[in-house]
Amino acid sequence: MKNQHPIREIPDKILEIISDNNVPCQNINALNELEILCNKLIQNDLASGKCSELIHHARIFYSKRKWKKSGANDYDLMRNLVSSIKILVKNELKPYESVIERLRKYRDDINELMDLIAGKRYLKPEIKRKAQELMKALKENLKRDYKKGATKRGEEKMTKLELQFFHPAIHEAYTRIQSRWNSNPITSHWLDQLYSANIDIEHYLGQLERIYHDPKRF
Repeated sequence: MKNQHPIREIPDKILEIISDNNVPCQNINALNELEILCNKLIQNDLASGKCSELIHHARIFYSKRKWKKSGANDYDLMRNLVSSIKILVKNELKPYESVIERLRKYRDDINELMDLIAGKRYLKPEIKRKAQELMKALKENLKRDYKKGATKRGEEKMTKLELQFFHPAIHEAYTRIQSRWNSNPITSHWLDQLYSANIDIEHYLGQLERIYHDPKRF
């Protein structure tokens, strides 16, 4: 994912060294690199809150390596590191990343359509057809995602982040685009509607990205 959270970059590097099928207890270079990464985690000063377990295991591993206390426990220490990383990613980062990626996809789809018709007073037939195909897909996707949260049962199936950011963004964007997908993009003023919809998407996306990248959240 682009623009990784600051507390995700280091764990991702650790997972590149330690995998389910490769725990490098005898690889001095790998152990030294893990020692450096664990120290960086500790220096982030995030030892409280939702990162506490990860920082705890990083501190133990770093202390053990710093004093050259190698032994059979290296395996368990590394497995503990991996386990705490996976828990952190699953519970704290993935929910944000999922909603961010979905909102970015809508933003990119809208921008693609806007780029196709912006600044034009006339569209060639092939460009018009492509624009209509994109508009049809966009409206169908917005309608589908809007309807998922438009009922009490649908709301109950949504995560907190979806209720706070994703569905409001989709609802507002959905209501902005009133033109039929098979209408004329120029005379039906698609650009104004798409621009307004994109502002709605960007508003909620920006809020969510700021929260996601704030280390204080942890």
